[in-house]
Amino acid sequence: MKWYMNLNYGIDIFFFLDIVINFNSAYNDESYRVIDDRKTIAINYIRSWFFVDFLSIIPFEIIIEEVDKLQNSAIDHGDHNENNVKMN
Repeated sequence: MKWYMNLNYGIDIFFFLDIVINFNSAYNDESYRVIDDRKTIAINYIRSWFFVDFLSIIPFEIIIEEVDKLQNSAIDHGDHNENNVKMN
């Protein structure tokens, strides 16, 4: 495995930990009141940065690599229909 993949996995772990911490951290609302209700914290986080944080931990490189393998496997097994196209 290449060193940069290990670095990438390490960064993914930090972003995952960030998600866990954000779901469990109190915050101050607009009136500077401390909000420590877990349901309110979760709703606030989901409405703010959760989507960005979640996208950052999706291993797109692995998904692309696996899709590539499946496509190459289909071609190797003759499942690819490019040669079977009938021209009129």
